[in-house]
Amino acid sequence: MISILTEMLNGQVKPLEEIGKACREIDEVSNFVERNSDNLYKTLNDEQKEIFKKYNDCIEEYYSLLIDEAFSVGFSLSTRILTESLIKSEKLYIK
Repeated sequence: MISILTEMLNGQVKPLEEIGKACREIDEVSNFVERNSDNLYKTLNDEQKEIFKKYNDCIEEYYSLLIDEAFSVGFSLSTRILTESLIKSEKLYIK
């Protein structure tokens, strides 16, 4: 059996793809953003379209970094909670 961490490292588990499926609100807002972005793009001239593409690239990179950091912080927090609960339960059994 492969560990969940190995599956995530190999790209077999994709938690970001599951977010929209698990949360209807996120899926709806995501669709709304995409639709409005497409509508705006259609109204731009070529120079504005290039700027808009660069802007979207920056936003995507920013969100990617933000998501990575949120995962890291969440993982660290859950590890601390687990460690604390194991230490407390160990103290209960030792007494």
